[in-house]
Amino acid sequence: MMESHPDWRFRIESHTSTTGTKMANMTLTARRASAVLTSLVSRGVKRLRLESTGMGDTHPIADNLTPENRAKNERIEVVKITEQN
Repeated sequence: MMESHPDWRFRIESHTSTTGTKMANMTLTARRASAVLTSLVSRGVKRLRLESTGMGDTHPIADNLTPENRAKNERIEVVKITEQN
């Protein structure tokens, strides 16, 4: 998709469960998002097309009551940046 649309920009968002402190989760997700960005750049995606952000546990997609749901919250999302974002 990134190769097919060289004019598109993307934000790499990293998320985590509520396990750990807020500060640790923000740091962890920022590092994960940055690592994904670096990997994409090493594969030829232009750096100017990408940004990364650590979301911590601020946007869960499931409750954090079970290991399965915590695993769902530990994720990376690649979001196409539009003018409204």
